[in-house]
Amino acid sequence: MAKQEEPAGKNKREVMNSAEMTEGVHRLWGPPICKYVVPDDVVKRANELIDRYQADPKLLKNQDYAYNLAGEISQEFMPNPEDLDEIGLTEHLMKAAEIMVRGKLPDMDADKLRIGFIDAWFVIQRAGDWNPPHYHGGQLSAALWLDTPEGMKTSTRKWGGGEFVFVSPTTPTEWEQPVVHFEPTPGVMILFPSYLTHAVAPHMAEGERRSFSFNCNLAFEENGEIIPFDG
Repeated sequence: MAKQEEPAGKNKREVMNSAEMTEGVHRLWGPPICKYVVPDDVVKRANELIDRYQADPKLLKNQDYAYNLAGEISQEFMPNPEDLDEIGLTEHLMKAAEIMVRGKLPDMDADKLRIGFIDAWFVIQRAGDWNPPHYHGGQLSAALWLDTPEGMKTSTRKWGGGEFVFVSPTTPTEWEQPVVHFEPTPGVMILFPSYLTHAVAPHMAEGERRSFSFNCNLAFEENGEIIPFDG
C-alpha cells in the first residue's frame, strides 16, 4: 500500500499576531474575546510599578499571590488598588470591560454598567515558567502583556515561546481547530469570558515576561436595583 502523504498544515501551530489584530470584540469560536490597546505611557508606569514592588521584599511578600498559582511561575503578586488608579490602569480596565459588554449589548447605557473587580495581579515569568490549561472565577477576565524579552519567539516546541493559548470548549474535528495561540505584544490586552480555558506555553527565553490579569463580575443598576449581567 502506498504511503499516504500528511495533509498540508496538519498539526501545524498557527499563531495569531496580537499586534495586527483589530481592537474590539471578536468571535474565534462561540465565546467572544475582545482586544484593547493600553497606551504606552500606562504600560511604562505599570512596569515601573512592578520594579518598585520587586525592590521592596516586605511589600512583595505582603502582596504575594503565588498560593493561587496554577503552574510554574517565578512571581505573582496583587498590587494595591490605589496603585493601579495612580498609574492610570484602572480607567482602561473599565473602558475595555465596557467595550466587551457592548459587543453583546450594543445599545446598553454605559452609565448603568457596574463592574465589580474580584482580584487583579501581576505575573512575572522567567525561563522555564509555564501555566497549564485552567479557567478563572467571575464573569470576565483579561490578560494584558507588559513586557516580552528578546528571543522569546525562538522556541521550536509545539507549545512554546511564551504564547498565550485559548482552548475552545469544542471537540477538535476536520472543520475546527479549537486551540488558538496568541503572540504576546506589550500594551495589548485580551478580555474573555472567565470560564474559557487558557494556558501559557513555556517561556524559554532569558529575561522576564510580564503580564497583568484581573477577574470581575458585571451587572447593571436600574432604579436602585442591581441586575446581574447574564452574558
